[in-house]
Amino acid sequence: MVIELPPLATVQEYDVAIEVLDAFSDGLGHCCRLYSQVGLMHAKSWIPIPPSPSGCLTRGKATLLPLDDDRFDHLLMNFTRELDLPVTTLFSSWWCPIEGVHAQTAALIEQIESIPLRRLVGDALLHPHTVRAFWSSPASKAHHHAYPGGLALHSLEVATMAASANLLTAYDRDLAIAFALLHDYGKV
Repeated sequence: MVIELPPLATVQEYDVAIEVLDAFSDGLGHCCRLYSQVGLMHAKSWIPIPPSPSGCLTRGKATLLPLDDDRFDHLLMNFTRELDLPVTTLFSSWWCPIEGVHAQTAALIEQIESIPLRRLVGDALLHPHTVRAFWSSPASKAHHHAYPGGLALHSLEVATMAASANLLTAYDRDLAIAFALLHDYGKV
């Protein structure tokens, strides 16, 4: 009789934005939600996760071991914080129900030359209280873009128009993109 062994799980590294959720009742470890280009993952971890200085999701490189567990997809084995990790490596197509919006938005953010301004926009769109709502909410209840994902699409359209303004200096263009992407941010 031949016994087949399950394939060995391999560790993988992902660019992620991490949200620490709850500590385990025994105080040994915590639950994490990981946002990445491949989608949403849930992990358990015993390593400390440094909080983001901005209070947003912490960006970095995560080393994950896949788990066969009902509550967690992975075990977070290592995490290295990287504040300037490009949002293009973090936004996922599952965030927004409208195809291509996440990728175009990320690409537009990466065009912002001012690093602090680029980080501000990325942090705003990766804030734990708004990350899901921004991408899935309508822009209005009954008027323009009144469908799931409409807010993200509307923000992208306004920012794309702002980015195409030829007479702006590079810094003014950066400001126009940032303000346009976040002009309805208060709705979420």
